[in-house]
Amino acid sequence: LENVFYTNIKSILNRLYAFDEEDYNRMRNINEQKNFSTEFIQTKMGIYNEYIVFVKEAIEDNEQILLKLDKLLLEISKFNSLEDGEIENMSAMKEIDELIGKTKFYK
Repeated sequence: LENVFYTNIKSILNRLYAFDEEDYNRMRNINEQKNFSTEFIQTKMGIYNEYIVFVKEAIEDNEQILLKLDKLLLEISKFNSLEDGEIENMSAMKEIDELIGKTKFYK
């Protein structure tokens, strides 16, 4: 789980590093847009929007992981002692396992 969280952070940082904020702002400038065709601007902005959407989704994924960990801690704190196999049957643990299984889709 920790690996998934850090992998998401690494992916976010890589996208942020590759994102050209100066060019993005230039493409958004009405006066600069006059220098390029509409098709070029749409293509360029589409690429930048993909960066933005990816980062937002990755941040939301990490927030979901943190939320599920909070739920797990709450469930665990309700028990004075745990029987064998109880942790694996907790709904929060099942959700975490499900998230781990979905990590292959983020590569």
